[in-house]
Amino acid sequence: MNPSKAKTIIIFSGHTGGHLFPALSFADEFKHRHPEFEIIFVGGRSEAALPFGWQAFPYKYRVIDMAPWKGGLLKRFRFQLSFLGAWRDVLRLFREVNPSLVVGFGALVSVPGVLAARFRKIPTLIHEQNLKFGKANKLLCSFAELVAVSFKETLSGLPEAKGVWTGYPLRQSFFKARIPGRGNSRFNLLILGGSQGAKRLNCIVVRALRGLSDEEREKIAVIHITGRNNLEEAESFYSGLAIDRKLIGFTDEIEEFYTQSDFVVGRAGAGTIFEAAYFGLAALFIPYPGAGNHQKDNAGFIAAHGAGMVITEDKLSEEALISLLRSAINNPSGLNAMKESARKLFHHDSGERLTNAAERLLKTSCVS
Repeated sequence: MNPSKAKTIIIFSGHTGGHLFPALSFADEFKHRHPEFEIIFVGGRSEAALPFGWQAFPYKYRVIDMAPWKGGLLKRFRFQLSFLGAWRDVLRLFREVNPSLVVGFGALVSVPGVLAARFRKIPTLIHEQNLKFGKANKLLCSFAELVAVSFKETLSGLPEAKGVWTGYPLRQSFFKARIPGRGNSRFNLLILGGSQGAKRLNCIVVRALRGLSDEEREKIAVIHITGRNNLEEAESFYSGLAIDRKLIGFTDEIEEFYTQSDFVVGRAGAGTIFEAAYFGLAALFIPYPGAGNHQKDNAGFIAAHGAGMVITEDKLSEEALISLLRSAINNPSGLNAMKESARKLFHHDSGERLTNAAERLLKTSCVS
């Protein structure tokens, strides 16, 4: 043990579920193995912007304020100023706690964190959730000592000594979830708007449900996670629609709703893909076209492995959605091959693998 360093890990992560939940999964696994370590999260927004609110957050949380790095000349100038401020704040934090390891889970806030750690010669690990690197992680690949990835195929662009396949870590609550006996004989449809909501997806899915016949809707029970900011609007979409439904703005216990479902409709973030795969659920993925189009790459991978259906945003229509839903509802046994393919994509030891990678860096630096 190096006496000059405290037993502290700092995790830099974006505030949305796609970044934050795998970061929490890693933190929980590492803390389980090493309870003597303190874990500090650093995010680019206040605790109030976290998906489930700061009161429920299980670790210390610090905020590094940064302006977006896209836009016109003025916005770019603001970003440069905010980056200098973030660099100063990160170095101040490092002097305060002297971390043994810095781990980045993507998003802009990870950039000053990992770069400053490299500058201070602190061991660094980053984790990429998606098939293709996001902008932040793509930049940081050259600086991090180890780069962990969720998809084996992502390793092809990394030096052999740097890349490590870990898979996508799920929270322990997923592994504790049990599939209950069905409370009804209906086809249970789970619609996921995302932790920040997806207004167009919410709207067009409900319009497609309206396009089904009364007999087809009678076969369905819907659980719709609308996104915290879209719940009231989504409720208006369902107004007057005769269908068994439950609408929820946001939940941090999504695993309980997966266990009640037969089919998932949602975006194609890595979290949704691997969560559905763990439960062996057939799914329709509608990739979000923003954020570097990485969801389209994720969805293409899923479709190529027969583990889900995909409709891209440019081809998304009420008619296309009705056709796919109708096929699933009227022939649920036809989804069995898709479910089996989905199960094969998930690896249960992903959290352990990622923790192993962190321990490898700590041992190399003579910390543990």
